[in-house]
Amino acid sequence: MKKFITILLSLCMVLSTSLLSFASESDNSVVISQLSVPEALADSSIVDFLNDTGEMTELLEAQKEIRAYFYQTASNYTNSTNILSDVSPSDVQEISEQYALSLPSETETGTIDNGTLYVEKNSRGSIIDIWYIYYPITDKSISVKAAMVDADNPLGVVSGTLMCYTLNNTTWQLRSSTVFSKSNVTNGVISTWNITKWGVKEKFEYSTRVYDNGREHSYNNKNKEDRVRYNFDAQPYNKFTANGGNRHHFIPANSLLRNGFNTNTAYCIRMMVADHKKTGSCGNSSYVATVTSLLQAKKYREALQHEVNDLKSKPDSEGYHGSLQQKYYNEVVTCLVEYEKLFGLR
Repeated sequence: MKKFITILLSLCMVLSTSLLSFASESDNSVVISQLSVPEALADSSIVDFLNDTGEMTELLEAQKEIRAYFYQTASNYTNSTNILSDVSPSDVQEISEQYALSLPSETETGTIDNGTLYVEKNSRGSIIDIWYIYYPITDKSISVKAAMVDADNPLGVVSGTLMCYTLNNTTWQLRSSTVFSKSNVTNGVISTWNITKWGVKEKFEYSTRVYDNGREHSYNNKNKEDRVRYNFDAQPYNKFTANGGNRHHFIPANSLLRNGFNTNTAYCIRMMVADHKKTGSCGNSSYVATVTSLLQAKKYREALQHEVNDLKSKPDSEGYHGSLQQKYYNEVVTCLVEYEKLFGLR
């Protein structure tokens, strides 16, 4: 009997060791989810993790940086359209707040949906780590940037390929591509690709690989149009052409004309035709009459706000960029600056 009990105990010890080994192996399995910032912030477990680790502050700092990037880009754009302009990023922020402009990629809750959070969980569903990779685009470049990566626990290697496609009529054509790679990645720029905009519409696709803790994780946005830039413009009507689109007077031409303003030198936005057809002043005499009356009463800021509200209320015809005001953010800022000058508000 003692011998039987000894054998039984030995079997139990072996079985327990096997179970512990299996549990350990299971704990080493990792699942990584890709979430947009709004999706992540809607998950209470992710919010709790970010708050507990202090990474919520880092995420908000990254969001603040993206906001500053939009203000800087709009500042550069506005000054480039008029050599007499001296509009600073803080001026752009003031204008955005004055007219309640929404930034490109900004959601109704005020979050900038301009990157991807990578949420790493173990087999029990507990969050191990979260990092943030995003791709800021300017008229001259696209960057790959990281945030929320602990300085004492960098990502092993982040590498991949960036591709730029130009829209030719209705067909996407590969314009150029580049590869990037960086080891021991912490917060900041991973890579910047200098490529000046050329086509009326361009998109960037990425294929990104993260090597970390002996594992490889791959991400891409193949065949998506979530990283695009356009060759829109905001200029006086007589200074540029429609280039296959329409020139949209920010304040209706007829309203300007009836109030003694020169429509040829008034600022317009080069828009895609489908977007222009959505604007309130396109073929709508009642809308134009309202703006005309506001100008006659010298309610210039109200007239400008009327136009902003119209663009905010109209969805992007392509379905990618929220409202027309967000899609044409830089051009709207430029027009607001120039019309404030025209009306003696600036």
